[in-house]
Amino acid sequence: MMQSIKKIVLTVVLIGMVVGMVILYLYINALQETVQKVTQDPIYGSVVSQDFAMLSEKDGSYVYTIMNDNEKRSLDQANTENKFKSYPFQTGKIATTQAMTIKKNNVLYHIVSKDEDSDKPYLVQYQEENGVLKVIKVDEYQEKLSQELGIPTFHFLEANEIKNRK
Repeated sequence: MMQSIKKIVLTVVLIGMVVGMVILYLYINALQETVQKVTQDPIYGSVVSQDFAMLSEKDGSYVYTIMNDNEKRSLDQANTENKFKSYPFQTGKIATTQAMTIKKNNVLYHIVSKDEDSDKPYLVQYQEENGVLKVIKVDEYQEKLSQELGIPTFHFLEANEIKNRK
């Protein structure tokens, strides 16, 4: 009697392990396919790269650069501390400047959204003090603000508008 119970328990455990392995295999394959589709999507790539892209003023014109790890970390930390969110991730909108940050005269002008108004862009002006970005000013973004500050103008497009243009 004890022997037959052991065989039944062992059989159930083995079947459970096989079923678990099959489910895990299917889950991993589905996850890999999804990651591949998402990372090959040009819109997703644009949204991700724009958060870490920067237009830097150099000799009166602007140069497109990607932030280094310290700049990314510093900006992420400042945004988190001030409860700002990524504008492209919140809205699905990307900027025609191909960057969400502009650096001019050691001031970072960065487009964000706020929890209470996630569909509106806000321009945050950050200045570095002792290796930490401090907020100088936050304004709801409008084109005339760019003109007043002498920085390139941000125009925003829905991600699906870009897909339809191609």
